[in-house]
Amino acid sequence: MKFTEDELKSIVEQKFVSGTYPYDTYPMKENEIGSYIKKLVGNLSSISNLRVEADFNSYGSGYASFVNIFCYKKDGSSTLINRGHQTIYGLLLYVCRHAPVAAYGRSEVTRHSRGGSFEFLSTKSIGKLPEGNWNEVENRIKQVLNNYGYKLLKKEYLEQPIEFEISIPTIINEEGYRVFDCFFFWED
Repeated sequence: MKFTEDELKSIVEQKFVSGTYPYDTYPMKENEIGSYIKKLVGNLSSISNLRVEADFNSYGSGYASFVNIFCYKKDGSSTLINRGHQTIYGLLLYVCRHAPVAAYGRSEVTRHSRGGSFEFLSTKSIGKLPEGNWNEVENRIKQVLNNYGYKLLKKEYLEQPIEFEISIPTIINEEGYRVFDCFFFWED
């Protein structure tokens, strides 16, 4: 799935690009889309042995053009604990708020008594799985996304540099604007 220059610019302007529900609803698109993505997250949570943590609040500040969904194994097999520090390996899924598209890749979260840290999804990690057996989980996530009408964007497409004039309000940019930045930007 490829988008035109005008569509990419519209997405960056926080406009909705699609003729499919809920991205085609007017005037309550934002609320409808938020509710729709919450249902998607609920469905992801029903996947066997998968814990799902979704951030609908743009990391607590600013604005994110996507919902950040971190998925990891409930049984603890993707979690390491060392001297009070917990490292959780999983899949980070970004679901765009302005077009029915998504991307995912391996990621990790750390937690300890004074806080923790997390990674952002980048073009380098898209499509990659964490260590261990994630194939079944990956297939189920793809199935749920497909059932909700979301298309997974390919790494090769998201890595393409932007070849037109645009200003993207993001702080998670990697070495110049790429197609990825049009769909998944965060301004703080």
